[in-house]
Amino acid sequence: MLQQKMPLVHPGEILKEMYLDPLTISVTALADNLGVARKTVSQLVNGHMGVSAEIALRLGKALIPPPSSG
Repeated sequence: MLQQKMPLVHPGEILKEMYLDPLTISVTALADNLGVARKTVSQLVNGHMGVSAEIALRLGKALIPPPSSG
């Protein structure tokens, strides 16, 4: 059986296409919200750096709503 390989997608591309563009969030606004330099978010979105554990935690807190209680 042949397996089709999916093309690799950089996490920054997913961040841009699923969050920044649809929610009209700028790189600067996200950087401010995450408490990191604008350059850090820009490099991530443009595929020039990966996602560190620290950035992953900050993105999770900033972009994923907490579970509703009740």
